[in-house]
Amino acid sequence: MAEILSDNCITKNQFAFFFRFLKENKCAHEFFKNFFERHKYIEYNELAFRNYFNQLRLRSIIDSAFSWRDTRQGHEYWEKLDYYYNELYSTKTYEKYIELRKLIYLQSKNEKKSD
Repeated sequence: MAEILSDNCITKNQFAFFFRFLKENKCAHEFFKNFFERHKYIEYNELAFRNYFNQLRLRSIIDSAFSWRDTRQGHEYWEKLDYYYNELYSTKTYEKYIELRKLIYLQSKNEKKSD
């Protein structure tokens, strides 16, 4: 059963999907650097980041993180990533990601039992 997408709270799987997106697009470092430069009052850790974004809709993470034009990468760079992220998130890709994570978890659990 696929996880229900919530506009009110980011789940661990949704957060993992977002991190995976950033890593695969080789922009995680730039994203967090820009985010924490813009939000200096937020403690530099995952929990603080998740708490901040729980106030937003998951689809608006990139859009709401910082002013794109004020970054070294520029507005066009972040606009393309935001568009691509929302395209992935709004399709079945997210559901496939959840199914794959469940399969990997079950396989690892079965392997431990057989040892």
